[in-house]
Amino acid sequence: MKREKPADLQRRWVAEGRKNDLGLWWMARDVRQSLGPRASEDDVRARTLDLLRPLLDAGELRAAGLLPGGKFAEWKGSVEEQLHRIDSDWRALERKPSLGDVVWFIAGARPAGSGARTSGWRILVLSLLCGVVTSVAIFLAEVYAPNSHLKTAVLDALARPGAIILAAVSARWPHTGPGVPGSAQAVLALNFVVYSIAWLAALLVFRPRR
Repeated sequence: MKREKPADLQRRWVAEGRKNDLGLWWMARDVRQSLGPRASEDDVRARTLDLLRPLLDAGELRAAGLLPGGKFAEWKGSVEEQLHRIDSDWRALERKPSLGDVVWFIAGARPAGSGARTSGWRILVLSLLCGVVTSVAIFLAEVYAPNSHLKTAVLDALARPGAIILAAVSARWPHTGPGVPGSAQAVLALNFVVYSIAWLAALLVFRPRR
């Protein structure tokens, strides 16, 4: 296996950090491979810290801790204080770092926790799209699908949330409700809201955790 030069490792870490969060274990593995099989863990630790120092000084990478829920909290203190903390915590492991140990690194161009916020926006947009598809599919099926007892029962059940809300609104404001022009569109819009919220809840519950 070809051994990477220190500068090549640093460039690759910075490039990878712009796309993903970097764990110390992964960087230590890179250094271990670059030093060769005779390198001790002390050698790996010292070289890793030496390679990290200029990247942290330049702000190209930032040290952070992973919080419950997937957000990152940037470490406080000077670069030297952060490196001393990494060195101390690494020594305390008394083994090679593994996934989640000691520290994570995020790119300087990405705010701490940005990955979690992006994920949250994606979940929100996905839930809205799913709400549109679900409500429109129910509406079109009611209009165009061949009549059958099963179809009627299923679609009535699926369309019921919007119809129930519209009925409640009609009871409060009698000038709106079934029979009033636009009531079908109102049910469609209400179903969109209901199913978007339902999809959002489902996606939040079942989304992968870090």
